[in-house]
Amino acid sequence: MLRLWWFQLQYKWFKNAVSLNASTLEGSADQSSITFYEDGRVMEIRNVSLLSDSAMYQCAASNQYGVIYSSAELRVKGEQNLVYIC
Repeated sequence: MLRLWWFQLQYKWFKNAVSLNASTLEGSADQSSITFYEDGRVMEIRNVSLLSDSAMYQCAASNQYGVIYSSAELRVKGEQNLVYIC
């Protein structure tokens, strides 16, 4: 019997090398603007701010076989409403 849960990925997000999760977002300016979807695979940033959202974002996807990282630099040049990082 094939156990598919072995292949499930877990996702962790970072902003400027600081973990983004419920406890680090609580009470921060990011709390109301960052939301995670699809079991953490998609991060949504609403009401993008030039000062607080311009940053290096990184996603770590891991399972029992290892971890892989993807990163992107977000440069906000003007006020926006919605940004998706997948």
